[in-house]
Amino acid sequence: MLWWNFGLISQTRVHIDCVEGLGDFLEFAVVLRPGQTWAEGSLRKTGLPSLGEAYVDLLLAQARTTPAQRAHEG
Repeated sequence: MLWWNFGLISQTRVHIDCVEGLGDFLEFAVVLRPGQTWAEGSLRKTGLPSLGEAYVDLLLAQARTTPAQRAHEG
């Protein structure tokens, strides 16, 4: 996996991740301040979608599908 860190915008880290076998992703990671709850720091209020899964979980799920299934989805 390759990634580029574009720095911190307010309390949000911005990355571009290139994951072999999955593709390229733009990732926003909120760094919580001391005492800040997950709900207060979440990006949900922005309306941005979330994968909700780690790359390793996506790769494992992909490995469980057959090449024919992947071609059909693709």
